[in-house]
Amino acid sequence: MIRAIERALLILDSFDTAHPRQTLQEIASRTNLSKATAFRLVGTLVKGGYLLRDEAQKYRLSLEVLRLSSFAEVDINIQAVLRPLMAQVGKQAGETVALYTSSGSSRVCIETVQIPSPLMRIVIVGEQVPLIRGAIGRTLLAQMTDSENEMILAESALPKNDPMVLRKRIEIVRHRGYDVARSERVVGATAIAVPIHHRLKSGAHYCLAIVGPSARIDDRLEELTLMLRKAGQKASRELGAD
Repeated sequence: MIRAIERALLILDSFDTAHPRQTLQEIASRTNLSKATAFRLVGTLVKGGYLLRDEAQKYRLSLEVLRLSSFAEVDINIQAVLRPLMAQVGKQAGETVALYTSSGSSRVCIETVQIPSPLMRIVIVGEQVPLIRGAIGRTLLAQMTDSENEMILAESALPKNDPMVLRKRIEIVRHRGYDVARSERVVGATAIAVPIHHRLKSGAHYCLAIVGPSARIDDRLEELTLMLRKAGQKASRELGAD
């Protein structure tokens, strides 16, 4: 890496929640740069619009940095970020692990870690299923606002009492942080789903699921649910959520 660029990145990286505003001397001290070098590079970053100087002669990051970070966030390959974690959970659980997102009133599988099993084909990347069906759909709905849920329910043509039952179930999922479905979409299959939170992608919803034969999963339900909840929390941290 060109030395000047490396040093400029050090300066940008010196700003954090504990040091949102810094004097030139503070920047030089935190980056181990000479004051003359820090002065030259800080001046370049100010001219480029990446740093701002206030009346107290302190510097802070500009909105240009946030603008660039939002572009990077749009292009981030969530599947690539979470695949190692999914593989770890799949190996530990001995069951298929899948990553889902919402698309309109449907849920879409965007990544799987499969295991050899007669039921492995019940999870297919790219397959779309209505959000109103199953633990995975309810877990995605639980991340949405009530108004978003009402719009989806209005389009779903559910039987008369079903929307009320679904609303109550969504509230339960929000409260406890996971959901379980047995034989709801595929007879003989159990699914456990947990939400994944994404720091900058407001409006985008994700969840992680373990799916497999009820005969294997139901006896280990507590163990697998705890395992998946920990994985969901770790996945959220890897995506920048608190």
